[in-house]
Amino acid sequence: MQLFDSIARHDLRPRRYHEPQFQYHNISARPPIHAIRSLLENWFKCFPADGKDDLRARFRSRINSQHRSAFFEPYVHQLLRCMSYKVLLHPPLEWVGTHPDFLVTRDAEAKFYMEVTATFDSEQEQAAEARTAEMYDKLNDLDSPNFFLGVRSVGAPSKSLPKSALHRKLEEWLRSLDPDSVAAGYSLGGQFPALELPFEGCRVTFEAIPKGIENRGRQGIRTIGMILPEVVTGNPRIEIRDAVSLKARKYKELSYPLTVAVNVMNECCHEIDIMDGLFGTEAVTESLMPDGTIKTHWNLRHPNGAWYGPAGPRNCAASAAIIVAQLSPWTLSTDTPVIVHNPWAKLSLELTLLPLPQYFLSDGRLRRTAGQSAKDLLGLPNPWPVPE
Repeated sequence: MQLFDSIARHDLRPRRYHEPQFQYHNISARPPIHAIRSLLENWFKCFPADGKDDLRARFRSRINSQHRSAFFEPYVHQLLRCMSYKVLLHPPLEWVGTHPDFLVTRDAEAKFYMEVTATFDSEQEQAAEARTAEMYDKLNDLDSPNFFLGVRSVGAPSKSLPKSALHRKLEEWLRSLDPDSVAAGYSLGGQFPALELPFEGCRVTFEAIPKGIENRGRQGIRTIGMILPEVVTGNPRIEIRDAVSLKARKYKELSYPLTVAVNVMNECCHEIDIMDGLFGTEAVTESLMPDGTIKTHWNLRHPNGAWYGPAGPRNCAASAAIIVAQLSPWTLSTDTPVIVHNPWAKLSLELTLLPLPQYFLSDGRLRRTAGQSAKDLLGLPNPWPVPE
């Protein structure tokens, strides 16, 4: 059983924006994607046999969120294998009707449970993103021998855009411009010519970016040269909070610590979002002192995190969260998950169990240990993925 089809591949084009990720990776003959397929097939071979059918079905989905969520499971499994752990899939629990994704063991001794999940936009937001991707593909089909297009969008189309009308407006505008004059003006500090077009549900501004002499009139070059989205959907803090809370609430009493591994697919997820999602958003208060001065209190947090709420500590079944942002096969060498320990957990996860970067509370302060990179643990080649 394999994740990908055993077929002859000759397609060297880049992926279309609206093209399902699995479909493109399955047919592309590009060297870096061949390397990705080989790596993932090796991971799949090592995945527990009783979970392969389900994993393969979800991995091959045309729905990108399902495909990317399925990718995260063999990644976590392989990372644990590289740490000399073995994994039991869906271990039974006698006292509840559900079960964790993994029971992680070493030397036949159980160490901790693990839940594996990923966060995504709502169905409405994913549909809007799909319409935007469809718009980008239509723009790349535009006949534009002299200019690339810079695209800046506010909002997302509420319905599919008519390709012919879109092309007609842009081609008339681009034909009215001289690429050499535009390039000369820009080199003197000017701006690229811009055209704003309103569509139902969004407003898109196009910039005409002159092509170099060597690229003018060439076939097979994408028309879009730059995309500058102005609106980012979703809130990574809330996505992290809800993902960890949902997994932790499934359990009350466990025999071993529970870790929740989350691949946060929001493109604007940063360290502050992780800490806000787990511990609560940062707050600053000011107090009027008896002498009339104002004292500012820092290092405070609102009670709206996965681990601390209005009534105090909550979701204490979760011992730690393992967070990585926008992990994909292309970012395996640059993205490393971080472990954040829950100071109110019923069962603590030992710091020495996982050699990744870790955050833990000590003396009222959040402290960090460096840990190893996922690239080194996985033994990935350098560079990754292999060049074209």
